Parts: sequence; structure tokens; C-alpha cells
Amino acid sequence: MRAVLLAICMVAVLTGTLGPPLALAESGIRVDGGTLDVGGGRVVAEKVSVAASAKLVGRGTVEGDTTVAGTVSPGELAATSADTLSFSGTLTFLPGSVFNCYVASHVLSDMISGPMISGDCEVRVTKAAGAVPLDKMIVQGSAGSVFDGFSVGGGNPEDWELESVLLNLHLTDLVGDSDGDGLPDVFERDFYGNRTSALPKEDDDADKMTNEEEYIAGTNPRDPESVFEVTAIEVTGGAKPEVKWSSVAGRLYKLERAPVLAPAMYSVVVSNLPATPPENSHEIEPGDAEKYFYRVKVRRQ
Repeated sequence: MRAVLLAICMVAVLTGTLGPPLALAESGIRVDGGTLDVGGGRVVAEKVSVAASAKLVGRGTVEGDTTVAGTVSPGELAATSADTLSFSGTLTFLPGSVFNCYVASHVLSDMISGPMISGDCEVRVTKAAGAVPLDKMIVQGSAGSVFDGFSVGGGNPEDWELESVLLNLHLTDLVGDSDGDGLPDVFERDFYGNRTSALPKEDDDADKMTNEEEYIAGTNPRDPESVFEVTAIEVTGGAKPEVKWSSVAGRLYKLERAPVLAPAMYSVVVSNLPATPPENSHEIEPGDAEKYFYRVKVRRQ
């Protein structure tokens, strides 16, 4: 039912498409299940409540204090475009609630806006091919908005970063690679000022590590002092020596050793060691050889 106008005791006014079950009461609107599509229009009520099994979708405006236990999806019915759903009152997300955010391009995505947005919400991101958002605002708030309870869910949440910026919530793709050169856009933007400026096989700081290797290690490709290296092999307090190396968050390390300096002779001492920035260390167990050479490998987590 499109372009429907309902009024109950002058409390609730809706324009859009309604999906039952929908309850209208003197205190406002309660969506207990199904879908309420704002449909480019507006929902006006003192209070709006979206239950855990219900959805609030489409672009337009909700005028009233809103509580969401279910799903908010501004662009769900638009298929391949992004929309904005605005709220004129408070918007509170309850634990278990979801914001479906579709990213249509580098600069266009679904958005939520309102004067006071808070709560606990799982942001589920889908994107068009080639879309790599960097610091894209997906929630526009104002004084009183708090996003501590917002987190990325769904598949591969580690590929995304949410950051609160001046009372707004921004989304960044941490792995998207516009030019397909193996260096994510965010890495190139952060260190080179442009999302496609760096060359992966170049060594721009002349520290014997290519830009691609610097990305993997988590070091700065423009700073020759920022390197991935073994910092010490020493005995501290115990009988067993320790190998120490520089480390960066989000990386896993593998320690190997060999009795001679030959690549084929190295064997694994320990693998999948999580980072403990700024330095990792591992105590060495004795081996059969009289002496050993040690090396450390790194990969992104």
C-alpha cells in the first residue's frame, strides 16, 4: 500500500509502505515484525519501536524518538543505490540490532542521521564491486551521539574500521585495492596522500624493504628507521636465551632456525605468534646443533 495516510488520535502519521504486523497506540508506533518502509516519505509519532524481528527500511524521515531492536536498512529496497534515513528525535539501538550499510561507490553509501544516536549496534557492510570507502561517514550525529557500542559484524569484520569523528561515525575499508597492485587504498592514502600513488616493488625509503613488504610488516615505507628486524638474542635472568624482534599490531610471526646459513636448512621453532608491540620475544629451547642462525617471518593477521 503506497502513499497511505493514517491518523490515530492525531498521534501517528505515516506515509510510505507498511508491512504487518504494525501496532498503532496512543503513545506511538510499534513494529512487531515484517517491514516498515518509509518509502521516501515520513513517519510521525511520539515514539517508534522496531522489534527484534522487524525492519525499518527506505529513505525518508522518522519524526519521533525511536528504539530499534531489529534492523535498519536505508537502501534495502533500492538494490544498487544508497539512501539516507533521517531521525528527528533520539535513535537508540538495543543489543542485537543491525544497521545494514550498502556502499555504492568510494563516496556514496547508506546513511543514518539524527540529533542523538547511541546504543549497541552491529554494522553489516556490503559493497559494490570497486567501491573502497575511506573515512566515509555512515552515521551523522550531533551532541549526545555516542558510538562506543557500534561494531562491524557479518563476514570479515577485520576488513573494516569504524571511527567516531566529530560526533559522526566513519567507515574505512582496510583491504580494498582500487588499482589491484597489492597495496590497499588506505595504506597508499595514509603514506602517500593518494589511494593509488605507491608502487609495490619500489623501496622509497631505501631501507632494503619494498613498499609491499613494508605493508605486510606494518612499517612506514617513507621512514628508513621504521624496519622489521631481529633486535636482540640475549640471556636475561634464565638459562635460556631469548630472540627479540620488532612487532606491529595485527601481525602474526614465525620463528625459524638453521644450523647453517642455507634457506633449505631452516625449520620452524614456533609459528602464529601474535604481536606484542612494540617488541616480541621468544625463549629458545636447546637444540642438537652446536650453534643456530635465527630468522623471523611475518604475515598479516
